Amino acid sequence: MFYKFCEEELHNPEIGFYTAYGIEAIDSHTGGVLKKASDLFLNIDEAEAFAKLLNECKPELVHFEELCQSAVE
Repeated sequence: MFYKFCEEELHNPEIGFYTAYGIEAIDSHTGGVLKKASDLFLNIDEAEAFAKLLNECKPELVHFEELCQSAVE
């Protein structure tokens, strides 16, 4: 399993369309998305750095949501 960031085009009624970045947990064998956290970062560099940190630390998938929440707090 590995982690990568993904770019998203989202819409908010108050501000309109905007670009955000999420994180995906990817199955190394199938390439399928195991879990996804959407709309975490507005800055691509922050999203890329977080995905890199996850890949270096290799956390268990069970901690994915908690780690993503902690990253934006």
